[in-house]
Amino acid sequence: MTILALETSTSQASLAVWRDGEVVREWSFCSERSHNSLLFAPLREAWAVAEPDLMVVGTGPGSYAGVRVALAAALGVSLAKNVPLLGWPSLTAHALAADGLMVGDARRGGFFLAELVGARLQGEPEIMTLEALARRLGGRSAWTFDEAPCLPEVLTIKPSAGWLARRVAALSEAERSLLAGVTPEPLYLRPPFITTPRPRIVG
Repeated sequence: MTILALETSTSQASLAVWRDGEVVREWSFCSERSHNSLLFAPLREAWAVAEPDLMVVGTGPGSYAGVRVALAAALGVSLAKNVPLLGWPSLTAHALAADGLMVGDARRGGFFLAELVGARLQGEPEIMTLEALARRLGGRSAWTFDEAPCLPEVLTIKPSAGWLARRVAALSEAERSLLAGVTPEPLYLRPPFITTPRPRIVG
């Protein structure tokens, strides 16, 4: 089986081709706000390395624009090439993700806490204040994708498309088929903020 993975939930984005038990090629690029302009060249190169049997995209949480750009690109390629696509949480896309706690900046003065068991996200990330997060950790170590740890016991790591591919490759064929039947959606920490137009005054 060959998997093409896209992981763009942080400024350090990556793509990887996984085949027969190993990552055969991985691309990475750094971008704060322009994943859309940098994603397509490595995506073309990745497709030239090997046409995948499955595509996987990291669903976050993380960069709103980055995750949505990867989802849109992956959906387009999946439909054009008739290749199954599934989404998988970006929080599992690193070597330390078997069991542990992930934390991160949830914006608006909040932080999130998520638990990983067996390299799987357990429920939805919880949003809380920094003080509440410190109490919940109780001195236990945790990991974050953010640039600077918010607490002394929190260590910074980076997600990668290679590890995202490994996590999905470890799923059963039945589970991959089930997930590929569902359109991937970003893992939002809060409901998307939507504005409605003001009513027009007519006449």
